[in-house]
Amino acid sequence: MTTFHLPRSLPALALVTSLATGVGFLLHESTTASPTPSVKDSARELSRAFRDVARQISPSVVGILATHEAENAQMRFHGQPSPQDPLGERFFGDGDKPRLPQPEMKGQGTGVIVDSDGLIATNNHVVAGASRLEVTLQDGRKLAGEVVGTDPETDLALVRVKEKNLPAAKIGDSTTMEPGDWVIAVGNPFGLDHTVTVGVVSALGRSNIGVASYEDFIQTDAAINPGNSGGPLLNLDGEVIGINTAIRSSNGGSDGISFAVPSATLKSVMPGLEREGRVSRGWLGVNIQPLTPELAESFGARAKQGALISDVLANTPAHAAGLRAGDVILSVNGQTVDGPKELSAAIARLEPGSAAQLVVLRDGAEKDFSVALAERPPKDTLARRELRGVEPDTFGLQLGDLPRGMARQLDVEGGALVHKVEPGSAADDVGLQAGDVILSVGKHDVTSAAGAREALLQLDSGARLLVRSEDGATHWVFLKKGSRE
Repeated sequence: MTTFHLPRSLPALALVTSLATGVGFLLHESTTASPTPSVKDSARELSRAFRDVARQISPSVVGILATHEAENAQMRFHGQPSPQDPLGERFFGDGDKPRLPQPEMKGQGTGVIVDSDGLIATNNHVVAGASRLEVTLQDGRKLAGEVVGTDPETDLALVRVKEKNLPAAKIGDSTTMEPGDWVIAVGNPFGLDHTVTVGVVSALGRSNIGVASYEDFIQTDAAINPGNSGGPLLNLDGEVIGINTAIRSSNGGSDGISFAVPSATLKSVMPGLEREGRVSRGWLGVNIQPLTPELAESFGARAKQGALISDVLANTPAHAAGLRAGDVILSVNGQTVDGPKELSAAIARLEPGSAAQLVVLRDGAEKDFSVALAERPPKDTLARRELRGVEPDTFGLQLGDLPRGMARQLDVEGGALVHKVEPGSAADDVGLQAGDVILSVGKHDVTSAAGAREALLQLDSGARLLVRSEDGATHWVFLKKGSRE
């Protein structure tokens, strides 16, 4: 379970607040009568609801012990917890002390039985890379587990044990939940099996947490700690409405900010995981970004409505359909796109090979495009593909064509837009940044990314560039091809 660090609270302020609260409580007790029976009855009723949910779900909650062999274990367990690994079960211990190599390492997580024939839902990060899985049922039986399928894009996985007639939990509808609704979490924090904690839904639709590619988390203040990963988050009807996945913490424990993958996401990926061991998703082949009010105005779009294409990858469905950088995607199959998250989710829900009908804003006018979607490549393959433009002979630059709206805003006729700068490259050394626009290379004016690449490739040792920054300032830089290039 990855921990996300936040500033610590001020101890003095917390102490003053506690004292003030305590004084108020004493004054209240001395001047008011004890709670009326109706209040006590309501509290008991709520307590009974929590108790009933815990009793109902406990037989469906399992412990998952993942064993990693020496090579993988050293990579996963050595040193401090990785900020990219959700909830950090596999890293807990003396995190800031280097660990000696060991024959194998074990990590504890949680799972929930979702089918009586032995199918268990959990997090991908609980089982990823494990050589063996041991599943412990509530009655103490220990069974060998086998990974059925994994989906790193949502951090979900399915595991199966060879046992029938198991008590399966009911998967509920997470779309009915609202902030303030009571929720119950059950799991194995720190190896303490079947621990029950209670809280409320703090927020919905949380993203940009850094855990998965597709994030639409339920945020809750129910106490979640290392070992809870993969366990269920439940409503008062005892239905699974989320899979507990990550915490944001200042000290490695619960700070009351926890995230769960919604059951709607679990339902959508389970058929593919069970049938094929993976999830197939539609793919456009574009890089996208939000529309700021300034960018929206420059493109003639409504502020914060639509997803702005910053780059179209070569040999992709978007490229074949004629989409280009600077286009603003307004809708997919009639569904309005509010931003990048909505666009990604809408495309991912479509089958590879199906046609996506897009409404796109280009040069102030709406245009219709039909795009035959491909299958989204695996995350690591996609990352390599997106970085393919960063080659040694381009000085560590990934370039794209300059959108017309941005050209008007910067008052230039054309140029090559810098999308990425490879750390430690010649371009990085001279301070080039994503968002800069290359206007000339040597004696050649630049009107496109292809022109800039061609001019750079013809240079033997260095290149003089005229660059306009996002703030409109123009300056010269000289790129020197060094040993790192």
